[in-house]
Amino acid sequence: MGDSCGLSQPTMSRIIISFTESLVRRVNEFVYLPAGREKRKTIAEFAALGNFPNVLGVIDSTHVPIKTPSENEHLYINRNTFHSVNVQSVCVNYFVMDVVSKWPGSTHDSFIFRNSSLLQLFENSIITGGWLLGDSGYPSKPWLLTPLRNRVYPEECRYNNSHGITRCIVQRCIGILKSRFRCLH
Repeated sequence: MGDSCGLSQPTMSRIIISFTESLVRRVNEFVYLPAGREKRKTIAEFAALGNFPNVLGVIDSTHVPIKTPSENEHLYINRNTFHSVNVQSVCVNYFVMDVVSKWPGSTHDSFIFRNSSLLQLFENSIITGGWLLGDSGYPSKPWLLTPLRNRVYPEECRYNNSHGITRCIVQRCIGILKSRFRCLH
């Protein structure tokens, strides 16, 4: 970017730091779970998608490749044997509403979630009246629903089918981000 604009690497580094700090100061304006009328609209849109009631958001993690770090290099090697940061996202209708991007690639999704502020918001009943949907890498909670493992009854199969159709929004959202911002791929 700096080369195309005729800027030196130190100048670009200062610009990136300034821009990032500006985004962090305003993050709560853009990254949040819906409330009020917006919450009811979100629940209705998720219900229309997969016939799954009371969904506030869908959660998943993805690995973002990084250059080999000089410190604790082994912690950044993920299960696919490349260096990455494991990034957890909560999506609502193709909007990223919560992100945790501080854990090395070897970190399990459930650990990231257990150490997130989002967990505290649900545990302390600050966010109520709906569910998050996650894959089997997440712990099942009263407000975080995961697929059923050993399905026997038709109702359980319908639950998993509806869960999968609804939860795929987060996978598509991550895919769109990775295709738009190739450095994430």
